[in-house]
Amino acid sequence: MTDEEAGYVAENLWLYRVRRRLSRDALSAKIVPPQTYRDYEYGTDIPSHAEVAQFAKRLQTTPSALTQQPDYKWLIKNYRVRKVLELFCLLQNKKQRHAVLELLRGLQTR
Repeated sequence: MTDEEAGYVAENLWLYRVRRRLSRDALSAKIVPPQTYRDYEYGTDIPSHAEVAQFAKRLQTTPSALTQQPDYKWLIKNYRVRKVLELFCLLQNKKQRHAVLELLRGLQTR
């Protein structure tokens, strides 16, 4: 896997996970520990080809789709995502942004 493809995998893991409405824990279950998956999604570590195949299966896509340039168009078209991003960007200080992030984390399904 090239460095460029590894970067695409990191972005696509997040993108497909959000599309499928999965938590990190749900996606990584029985594949890798949640912290390892987090490192993959943040691009600080690279998954093996076997792990990419397992993630692709769980995300209902192909391994090659995870190594392609990400398609963010659906985010721009999704009203709810756009509204949350817009409101978050309008917050004035770090304390407010942190409070909103904690609220959103509390709303995540476990």
